[in-house]
Order: sequence, then structure tokens, then C-alpha cells
Amino acid sequence: MKQLTSVLAAAVLTMLLFSGQTQAQDPVQVGPDVYKAFLENDYVRAFEVHFKPGAKIGTHSHPDHFAHVLSDGKLKLIYPDTAVVIEAKAGATFWIPAESHAAENLGGTDLRILVVDLKLPKTEQPMSAAFDSTLDPIKVSPENYTVLLENDRVRLIKAHYEPGDKSGLHAHRAMVAYTLTNGTVQHTSKTGESSELKLTAGMAIWRDAEVHSSVNPDTTAFSVLLAELKEPLPMPQPEHKH
Repeated sequence: MKQLTSVLAAAVLTMLLFSGQTQAQDPVQVGPDVYKAFLENDYVRAFEVHFKPGAKIGTHSHPDHFAHVLSDGKLKLIYPDTAVVIEAKAGATFWIPAESHAAENLGGTDLRILVVDLKLPKTEQPMSAAFDSTLDPIKVSPENYTVLLENDRVRLIKAHYEPGDKSGLHAHRAMVAYTLTNGTVQHTSKTGESSELKLTAGMAIWRDAEVHSSVNPDTTAFSVLLAELKEPLPMPQPEHKH
């Protein structure tokens, strides 16, 4: 009995230590002055990352994620056996598989980055409505939509509407929308229902898969980043027993 108690105590201690290590890897806890989480659900976690000149963050972890640079800067990523210096330019987008690293702003200016973690493995991504490629916004309205990054997990699009711009009926997968500027957008669903969304720079929202047309009714242009999650591979069909 005494031996069993010792084994259980050791197991509990190991779990507590592991839990503490895992918790310590959370970027918000490791660097609360650098990382601010402003959107999270079962699928994604979005951060505003702000490195002041000389700012550092200790070792932290990410699942598969992408980073979109919002302002120029010079960032050093530090790994256990190496370090990489990135000349980050506003508008650049990077796909980064799951990893742990520390980081430091080597530049003399504030560095701002949008980081979106994909919380689930690919096969557990949400299954949105079947995507109709004929309604792909890149095809429907190429003057308003530009692909910044695409792989088998996510597609990052920049939407830009000048005053009065309109796009025809188009489809989006489930996505994170991050507004780069203030503005207003009006959507009309395929059933004719209209809605208006006021955009504030730095706002992030989750939108389920949808089909709509869009228009900018304002006198100023607006820009939005749309990070669409791709559907998982179809699950194998069960065999029928005869």
C-alpha cells in the first residue's frame, strides 16, 4: 500500500510539473506585454503581437499558425540550437508549423504582427458548407480580393473595397476576419437579406461559412484580412455489410 501511495504521489507530481511547463509555454503568460489574445474559439486563437524597441519574449509555443506583419521591423527568433533574424516588412505573411521559440525586437521601431493559431489538427477543422468554387471571391471579384497565403490548411485573403465598389454573389469558408482600416460593408445574402457591418481597425471577428454579395457604401476605402479555414479531407465511407 505504501509503495502504491508513493507511485500515485509521483504520478501526481509529474502531472503538476508537466501542467506547469505547458502553461508556461502560453505566449500570453510568457509575454503578456507582447501578446494579447483578442479572439478565441474551438478552432482558432488570434493575437495582436506588439514588440516595442528592444522588447523580448521568452520561450513559448504555437500550434500550426500564420503571421501577418502589420508594421516593419527586425525580429530575432531564438531556438534551442540556432537563431534567425527576419527583416519583417508590412504586408508580409508567413506560414509556420507548430514550434517553440523565444523572440526579440532588434529594431528601433514598434513591430506589430497579427498571429493566428490553428488550435485543432487538420482532420478536426470545422466542416463548413460545401465550397462552390464557381463562387470563389477570387474569381467573382479579382479586383477586390487578393490571395496572400494558401496551403492545405488555410487561405489568407486581403479584401479591399474602394468607395462604391460592389462584388457579386460569392462564397467564404468559415474564417477569421481582421480589419486593417475603419469602414463600412453591406452584405446581401443569396435570399436577399441585407446587413451592415461597421469596421474598426484592429477588430477581429469569427464568421461561419456564408454566401453573399458585398458593397462599400462609404466615401472611404476599407481593407480586411480574411483567414479562411479549409475543409478537412473527406472521411472514409463505412463499408456496407452484405
